[in-house]
Amino acid sequence: MIGIDYSSLELNNTDKYKLSSIITGDNLLFAITRLSDGKIIKIKELSRLKENFFLDSEYILKLFKNNNLLSDNFIEASIAFAANEVSIVPRVLLSKEIKNYNSLLQSVPQYLDDFEIQKSYIQNIDSYSFFPFPKALDNLLKSNYRKFSIHHSNDALICQAAKSITSKDFILANFHEYSLQTIVYREKKLVQSNIYSINTKEDILYYILLNLKNNAIPLNMADVFLSGRVYKESSIHKLLYEHIKNIYFVNDLNRLDFANVFLGKAKHLFFDIYSLAKCV
Repeated sequence: MIGIDYSSLELNNTDKYKLSSIITGDNLLFAITRLSDGKIIKIKELSRLKENFFLDSEYILKLFKNNNLLSDNFIEASIAFAANEVSIVPRVLLSKEIKNYNSLLQSVPQYLDDFEIQKSYIQNIDSYSFFPFPKALDNLLKSNYRKFSIHHSNDALICQAAKSITSKDFILANFHEYSLQTIVYREKKLVQSNIYSINTKEDILYYILLNLKNNAIPLNMADVFLSGRVYKESSIHKLLYEHIKNIYFVNDLNRLDFANVFLGKAKHLFFDIYSLAKCV
C-alpha cells in the first residue's frame, strides 16, 4: 500500500543520488536526494508491507528493485531502523575497553539470530546510540551500495529537532502508523528519547503525558510539537488538543532543500525523512 508519494523529477542515468530510508515493522519510507545540488527530488512511503519484512532477504531485495533503489546511480545510502530498544551513551562515558556492546541492551539474546548490534554517532549531543539492526538489511546494503550509514530512527529527530524547534523545553512526538517516537529537550538539552508501540489514540496521549511527568515539565508550560503521520482533522489531534495547551505541528522544512516538491500545509508529514536526509 502506498502512503505518501511526492516526486518532482524522474531519476536519470547521468545524475548521482543518495537514498535515505526509515524502516519500521511493516513500513518503508524513503527520500531520494540529488547529490549535485543536495535537493530532495522524491519522497515515498510503502505501508502495510509484510510484517517484519526486513528479516526476509528475498523480500527486501525485490522491494528495493521494484522501486528502482538499486541502480548504479545511487552512490550512498542512509538507513534508519526503528528498533524498539535503543541505548544512548555519551561518548565521554563510553569505555574504549568495551568489546561487547550486547550488554547495553537488555533483551539482546533473543535478537542475535536475525539481528546484530549497531552503533551510530549523534553529533549534536556527542553520543552514540546502540540498537539491534536486521542482518538481512545489512547484507543488502553491503552488496549494493558503495557507501552507506546505519542509524536508529530517533537519531535524526534528535539532531533536527534541536535545529528546527526554538523552544527551550519541548517534546517532539513523531507518528508512524503503529509507533510513536518522542524526543524531549529541557533547557535545549536532550533529556529523553523513546519509541513506543501504539494501538489507540489514548496510548499516544498517555505516553506524551508520561514524558512530561518524567521530566517535570508542567502541562500548562509544555510545548508539544507533532510530526509524521498525523493530521489536524484527526481524532488523535483533537484528543491531544483537549489536554495540551501548547500544541503545534513542525513546519520548519527549508523549501530550498526540495526540487519542486509541493509541500503545501502538511510539511510535518515529511519531518522524519527530511531529518534523516539532512541531519545525519
